[in-house]
Amino acid sequence: MVAGIKPDDAAERLRRYKENYEIMERTFKINKSGEELFGLPHTDYPDLEKTDKELVLLDKLYSL
Repeated sequence: MVAGIKPDDAAERLRRYKENYEIMERTFKINKSGEELFGLPHTDYPDLEKTDKELVLLDKLYSL
């Protein structure tokens, strides 16, 4: 979501960011499972959820 960059560069950045996001999401799921296993309070990550929504929308936009 940077103004003034070429479409190819934007698509490449999106691809790399999605790969990094998938790693963060896996870590989140592992941590959530650990919290449930040990009866710890659930930790919310609103920025992670917001990023997921933005990535879905950007992916739809760039795949047009």
